[in-house]
Amino acid sequence: MSAGIHLSEILKSSQEDALITKGKQALFESFVHAIVTHIRSNYLKRQSASRSAMRMAALFQQTCTPDDAIDVKVSQEGALVIVTSVMGDHPFIVDTIHATLRDAGAKSNTGFNSTIQVQRDDKQDLVAIDEGPTISLVLVEAEGLQDC
Repeated sequence: MSAGIHLSEILKSSQEDALITKGKQALFESFVHAIVTHIRSNYLKRQSASRSAMRMAALFQQTCTPDDAIDVKVSQEGALVIVTSVMGDHPFIVDTIHATLRDAGAKSNTGFNSTIQVQRDDKQDLVAIDEGPTISLVLVEAEGLQDC
């Protein structure tokens, strides 16, 4: 599946499932477009549009945290543990996440990482994508962790 087709399906699914409020939909579309074009096709092939939309919506909400925050979340989907990270762009973020999972006895299956620019207003609310400082977004699917 090409990134362009998957992009359209993610946006359609996010609207159908009301994952993003109407006031943030245009910003979410810019966010998804900025990320999907950098995701490897093997990751996209493994994901349904609905699952991708759900994960993108969660990552978008996580991105709405202030610039200086390092936000790591761990959630469980059946036997899979989903680790997401949003922070200012630094070297070795992905390597550190993989090493931490490996040290905990987990096996990373798939995922993606991307850097995007985000602009915030004086209250630190997200107001634009592709402008402002660069942040790093990481999503890793792993197996072998218990009780996340």
